Amino acid sequence: MMFLSLGGNCVPGFQIERKFGADGMYFNYTVTPYQGLVRLLESNFKGSLEKGNLAIGQWEGHDSVYDSTTNIFYHHDFLCSPERHHANGRRMITPDDISSYYHAVKSKYDYLAAKFLKTIASGVPLAFIRREYDGSCLDPAKMERVDDLLRSLGAKNYRLICVHHDSSLEWHSTHKGYDYFLAAYETRPLPSAWATKDESWDAIFKFMAEHCGADYAIAK
Repeated sequence: MMFLSLGGNCVPGFQIERKFGADGMYFNYTVTPYQGLVRLLESNFKGSLEKGNLAIGQWEGHDSVYDSTTNIFYHHDFLCSPERHHANGRRMITPDDISSYYHAVKSKYDYLAAKFLKTIASGVPLAFIRREYDGSCLDPAKMERVDDLLRSLGAKNYRLICVHHDSSLEWHSTHKGYDYFLAAYETRPLPSAWATKDESWDAIFKFMAEHCGADYAIAK
């Protein structure tokens, strides 16, 4: 089984790479709100990262470039070199940085989009993981919308997972056929304060590998 991140921030991608090694995917190091994910899947990634739609915003106090059509932040791209900072010590990005890095970033994400689409249509058993930035549970109706879009793009043998921090729920639960896992939150020094405990993710990976064979795909 291969694990793929669907955002919403870097945590799922970071944990997948920590456990299984680096294998860059589109959503591994972006900040992707739910509606941005839906829009990309609906459009087959077409129209993303057009230069005229890019703007500089703030993410966790730092300057960061986002696509105004999806509100996806490409937080680890368009980094100025040498890195400049505001008076408060936070990272500074200017419009010139967008121009300087645009072609490299655009090429990178065009490649990652094609790779993502090829992977999900390959027939390999997959587990898609979504974690909301605030740790909330994603409503099953929203999970179903993502499920429908993944199927429309050719995905067949897979599970759809939401990782959350709602301690009122069991460690593992299912709702309408979707898997929900509770991952313990861990406060760490900056810049990794957003991270969840590695052992929580290890348990999720282990459970899915042991219990979710080829016959564990969502039946519809």
